[in-house]
Amino acid sequence: MQVVLHIGQHKTGSKALQSALYANRHHLAERRIAYPVEARAAGTLRPYEMNHQRLFAAVRAAVDAGERLADVVALRAMLERLLAACPAATETLLLSAEDLFDMHTAHEADFVAGRVAAASRLLARELAALGCRPRLVCYVRRQDHLLAAHYAQFIKGSGTHHPAFTEFQAAFGPRLDAAAIVAHWEEAFGAGALSVAAYEPRAMPGGIVADFFRRTLDLEPPPVTVPFPDDLEAFNVTPSRDHLEYIRLLNRRASRGRPVLPREHVLESAFRDRDVPAAGIAAWLSPRERAALLERHEPGNRQIAARHGLCPTLFQEPGPSAADPWTPHSGPDFRRLVELDARARAIAAERSGGGTTGRRRRPRLVLWVISPRATAADASAALAAFEAVAGRPDLESRLLEGLAGEPVLRRWRRVAFVMLVGPPAGGWQEALHRWALARSGAKVVAVPGPLPEPLLAA
Repeated sequence: MQVVLHIGQHKTGSKALQSALYANRHHLAERRIAYPVEARAAGTLRPYEMNHQRLFAAVRAAVDAGERLADVVALRAMLERLLAACPAATETLLLSAEDLFDMHTAHEADFVAGRVAAASRLLARELAALGCRPRLVCYVRRQDHLLAAHYAQFIKGSGTHHPAFTEFQAAFGPRLDAAAIVAHWEEAFGAGALSVAAYEPRAMPGGIVADFFRRTLDLEPPPVTVPFPDDLEAFNVTPSRDHLEYIRLLNRRASRGRPVLPREHVLESAFRDRDVPAAGIAAWLSPRERAALLERHEPGNRQIAARHGLCPTLFQEPGPSAADPWTPHSGPDFRRLVELDARARAIAAERSGGGTTGRRRRPRLVLWVISPRATAADASAALAAFEAVAGRPDLESRLLEGLAGEPVLRRWRRVAFVMLVGPPAGGWQEALHRWALARSGAKVVAVPGPLPEPLLAA
């Protein structure tokens, strides 16, 4: 039997393709193409019921164990189950697992040398032992765009990942070398068994689903499409850089064992914000840096293009020029972070029926009071204070431009902290409010300056 194996790479629309294949299983079966999937295991993400991620897991387990007999037998048993699930008239078994391309998940930044070579050899051997005729398909994305997409996924897809972009780039660098990775699959299966396509609009104007059906299956695009899975963990919309920085801050707090808002609420608040563009590579690298990155990978890209009939170039989108205008992203300022925090808390309150902890009582209030005399240095110092309470599920935030005239005394039973940013503006009303809040038991903290230990430990 012919086996068509879509192996990725990551961040090339794989979940959209898998959703379409899953929705059109009967349409494909009428054309003697089987797309069997195993029942989703408890606790796994919804997209895993529409792809073959467990095939990747079985291959990796066998490779990492040095091809221990028990793991190889488990892999062969899985392949046999997939073959047995095909109707009698099946001519082509279709499988899709984007993790196979570089043998790492999107939630890993590093790269274990040799894993791809060993995995591709093992999978080729096992498919041959079962009498299969394999045909592999992969889509590759331009290195600068791939880097940005992976970093966004790495941050938003985990509750604890919080590296800075430069740190992630250094660890992830080897996985950008598509030519070296493709070469391992070609060596194991033969160059003629592998089809490579560029993942960019100019190369596939109808999107990956239409391109895959026409290029790989020689079929017109499917008649049925389905909405993307309503699982925010897998909803691959890229947030803005401001949102990613806020999520990164919460991840850092969570990695220290401190409570934060449920991640699905934070993601939902990011996806609802349509006023800001998604984070692309220009949010981190200048045109000069991007051009240098692409120049390093140009020989490999040319090699892929030549070997797979994609000449004259692998990627058709014009590359960046060092002379292109560019404004560095300075990161979200203190006010923006407080705004994003308030939005995430509002979603959490909405989803829990009025309280971010699921209880009926309202959460305590944090007042961020910005003095009219606050400077950039004051705001910078306030960022450290913000992290101490950001995303705490028992709090909410409100940004004020000075205390004078604000009826905070009516809310004092809910006030947990008052953060005073910048020199006091003065005035008897402000002094009275500060005195009353302190008397009520609220922690009144002036920044800049050292934070009291109880606040940091709260």
